[in-house]
Amino acid sequence: LPYVNNVPHLGNIIGCVLSADVFARYACPRIFREPYRFLIIFTTNLHFFRIAQDIFLKLHENGYTSSSSIDQLHCQNCDKFLADRFVTGICPFCAYDDARGDQCDSCGRLINAVELKSPKCHICRQEPKVRQSTHIFLHLDALQDVRKYVESEIAKPNTRWSSNAVAIVKGWIKGGLEKRCITRDLKWGTAVPIPGYENKVCVLCVVRRSDRISFNYEVSLVQFHRKGLSCNDNVAFHGVMFPCTQLGARDNYTIVNHVCATEYLNYEDTKFSKSRNTGVFGDNAKETGIEADVWRFYLLYMRPESQDTSFSWDDFALKVRCYEIYVYVECLRFQLFVQVSARIRSQCGAERLPVFSAYPMSYLKPGHKIGTPKPLFVKMESAKVAEWKAKFGGSALTNDLDKKRKGELCNRLDNCLLNGSESCHSMIDAIQKQLVEAETAAGIKQVPVPSIHPATVATEVKQANEKKPTAAPGGGKKTESTSVVDISDAAADDAVDVGRLDLRVGRIVKCEKHPDADALYVEQIDIGESAPRTVVSGLVRHVPLDQMQNRLVVVLCNLKPAKMRGVESRAMVMCASTPEKVEIMEVDPSAQPGTPVTCPPYTHRPDAQLNPKKKIWETVAEDLKVNADGYAVWKDCPLLVGGSTKMTAPTLRGVPIK
Repeated sequence: LPYVNNVPHLGNIIGCVLSADVFARYACPRIFREPYRFLIIFTTNLHFFRIAQDIFLKLHENGYTSSSSIDQLHCQNCDKFLADRFVTGICPFCAYDDARGDQCDSCGRLINAVELKSPKCHICRQEPKVRQSTHIFLHLDALQDVRKYVESEIAKPNTRWSSNAVAIVKGWIKGGLEKRCITRDLKWGTAVPIPGYENKVCVLCVVRRSDRISFNYEVSLVQFHRKGLSCNDNVAFHGVMFPCTQLGARDNYTIVNHVCATEYLNYEDTKFSKSRNTGVFGDNAKETGIEADVWRFYLLYMRPESQDTSFSWDDFALKVRCYEIYVYVECLRFQLFVQVSARIRSQCGAERLPVFSAYPMSYLKPGHKIGTPKPLFVKMESAKVAEWKAKFGGSALTNDLDKKRKGELCNRLDNCLLNGSESCHSMIDAIQKQLVEAETAAGIKQVPVPSIHPATVATEVKQANEKKPTAAPGGGKKTESTSVVDISDAAADDAVDVGRLDLRVGRIVKCEKHPDADALYVEQIDIGESAPRTVVSGLVRHVPLDQMQNRLVVVLCNLKPAKMRGVESRAMVMCASTPEKVEIMEVDPSAQPGTPVTCPPYTHRPDAQLNPKKKIWETVAEDLKVNADGYAVWKDCPLLVGGSTKMTAPTLRGVPIK
């Protein structure tokens, strides 16, 4: 089953559909198909509903469920609670302005929809409101037997759990099993069989997995469905959630013991997205006119067995072309082999091999019609490939093209300004010379005026700034921001680089969990001002609370303040970040709160507040990362604390800083 809420894209297809289809073709030869056709399995039949509700009731009766109220986004215009993927907004971690309600495509972090800043309904673009709704939770923490089950399955010498499936499930268990919501506010699905919850349905982790066993209700086939093929983001549900529901039901169900998982298939250098029209979806693949077997060939060739892979139109065309040549060579080789084989048989005195029939018999079914033969692998013309790339590139491709065009225009403008500046200087010098000659001839006395070079002005401004009060030695409080502005190059003020960021050392003087969000901390951070700033960070799942206390951090101080679950955040803690792991960037223990973090040779000229519409932070963040030595760099230039020591990541290397 493809676990999607829209037309499946190529990643959905290879993850859990095409892989399962190949396995089914291997496991079910034609002579065995009829028995399987007898087992008509649909998740809409009464048996399925009955078993799903039976498991739900047994979990409830055995004390593994409880009710609790949670915050959800409700669109008044659409008159419904919004699923996570139907909400977009600003990422609370990296400030990406088009993050979804379940995950940010920019930093890869998982998000609760209510954590988004400035959320919008993806359907009507109106701002949804936070409402409370009562739901039923499954006590995963009370079903620790699943840990023993997983460990025993993995430890088997002939285990059928792929390595990435093992890693994902172990990560879930290591992070601690907690209560998880298993109901939703939807109008379709399997109804919750408990009074008071008539308007809610069971969530997929209970219901959808029940279809695996629903056909056993009338047919006596014990332990038939034992193998699960699932894509990356469903492994934890197959390997942890579903076994927990089976163990909690105490009904001796066969628990999944074969899990084959894939990583993610991306599209070109971005991700598939229906909302952004990025990527090839099932209906698009059919419209291209490319044969289904060609799609199957390339998707299986690029199947993300142990690491992420990407669908690329250029590589697709190349692989198809190479395979076309391979098939042609094989045909030639076969013809040559027939001739060589005949010669060998002649030399051995065996014109015909007795063990094989010269003409193997084959029968066609009555009414069979032979179709028109046509080549399967045909050359993809470059122009057609370029057309498909443009058609399915979506907004990501448009943005890349816009950036490329802007870069080209900026280069042209720079060249024009450079040439124009030289021409203007020459013209001004010539006019000045003519004026002096004319005035001298008329008897007008000439008074020499000293030339003012921009570098001289810059030096004077710098000296004046140095006389202004700054942070006192030893980390005293700043009374006023006194960043030196280098005006020797006026264009630098408008350039988007790391110098526009107000990065400072801060010390967390107090940290506690957000009262209304399980994944957020609320910190009070001293950054060298008269009072600490309040900062909200999504670090609960990555840094223990005791390690947050009295800790030195680097803080981005000139982001626009934003409310996160009712608490205004006035800065952002800088972290080395991957989807699986987040580390707070470290500084020298002797650094004092308020110490600026700079990046020579880029001039430190922080904006008072970064304009969200100009996307200054988003642009700078693309090149802000941890290098191979563990140092924070921007375009390979190290970030320096107080102009001397480097900012480092504890263990992560070659990852972005968010």
